[in-house]
Amino acid sequence: MSLKDEIAAAKAAIENTDPTDLDVELNGKLKKLTFKPVLGGVWDALTVAHPPRPNVIADKNAGYDTDGLPADYPVEKITVDGQVPAEDDWRDLFHTISSPNRQNVAAVLWGINRYEQEQTLIELGKARRG
Repeated sequence: MSLKDEIAAAKAAIENTDPTDLDVELNGKLKKLTFKPVLGGVWDALTVAHPPRPNVIADKNAGYDTDGLPADYPVEKITVDGQVPAEDDWRDLFHTISSPNRQNVAAVLWGINRYEQEQTLIELGKARRG
């Protein structure tokens, strides 16, 4: 397989990743959010645009502003009750839900864009070592 083919396959694999579901409470009702990962370069650009805030432990641990980045996550990778939200609606929803709900969104985004990829690297390294 050529390098171009492998890159195309990697992009397709990310695009075809099953979404991760998260229920959040809004106005006394559950809303089902789903998230898909973004390409590595997009994730890196988001983290650079949203550096950790000083003295915020969650930001220090995640490596980015855990309030700012989720609000700017690409809406084409999000659904709310099965519908892709408008950018302004997503930002408004994210800033309206409670702090625990926002923290859960941030955790999901970190998990699908950082943790899962780190685990893959670890497993590939173990396989290579035999």
